[in-house]
Amino acid sequence: MNMDKSLIEYALHYITVHKDVKTANFVEESDKKVIKAIVDVPLPSKFKKLGVTDLGVREEEEVLFEFKETFPLSSPLVFLRETFPKGFPHINPTVTTKVNPCIYDGSIDELMLQPSWLTGIVDQVID
Repeated sequence: MNMDKSLIEYALHYITVHKDVKTANFVEESDKKVIKAIVDVPLPSKFKKLGVTDLGVREEEEVLFEFKETFPLSSPLVFLRETFPKGFPHINPTVTTKVNPCIYDGSIDELMLQPSWLTGIVDQVID
């Protein structure tokens, strides 16, 4: 992969320092650059003790950020854990096992052009 290593390290830093990210690190996935983050999900109070909703959303969720060669001119692809419930309206239909959430009404590449940059994408995932 020809992506500048410092750019992906900068992205890792941006994700790691987000207030709702517990951990973030690189994961090897063939020839792709992927960052796996564990994020805090604000659950309704009646599910806080259990740490999971009756629909299967966990208090801590795994999010994968898959970076394309065109990063930072294009946003990373965002995926949730493969076992994330797919019955929600904001889950994009897919033929793969990857769960791709709809996090923005439009191209998330637009979020990369905003002052909050990658933080805006993490914010949208958590919301």
